[in-house]
Amino acid sequence: MNNHHEFFIKILVDGINKKFPENNFYWRSDLKEHDNVPRVPISDPRQDGEWLIRTPDLIAEEINGVSDIHILGEAKTYNDFFTGHERTDAQLDYYINYLKNKSSGLLVYSLPYALKNSIINLIINKQAEWNAPNVEFVVLTDLEYTKSLLS
Repeated sequence: MNNHHEFFIKILVDGINKKFPENNFYWRSDLKEHDNVPRVPISDPRQDGEWLIRTPDLIAEEINGVSDIHILGEAKTYNDFFTGHERTDAQLDYYINYLKNKSSGLLVYSLPYALKNSIINLIINKQAEWNAPNVEFVVLTDLEYTKSLLS
């Protein structure tokens, strides 16, 4: 994993910790301090009998607490976003369909500020496509993260 991608994963962790300071999450991510993220298959909503398998950059779950929060996090660099559009599209299909069946699902994206509106529009379109208005999402950026360090 390159350092730039790792930076965006750290923004995910920081943003989730700030949004949920009281929660005691079980973390899995591509970072060395967490367990590895498992590959969890879900039914492919487009093809009966087929499976979707994607691995997010981060999973944070509080399944033993009161909130029962399930968070999937995805970090994108410029290169990830622009050279892997089909991959990003397939990942969103998986993430939205995985989270829409959770009582409290949250999708968190971390990427460069200039891509914020693009990913927001893509997520909103995927929510509509998969009839998943209950899947909440948050988009975190490098600019907002850096500004928060200066405050």
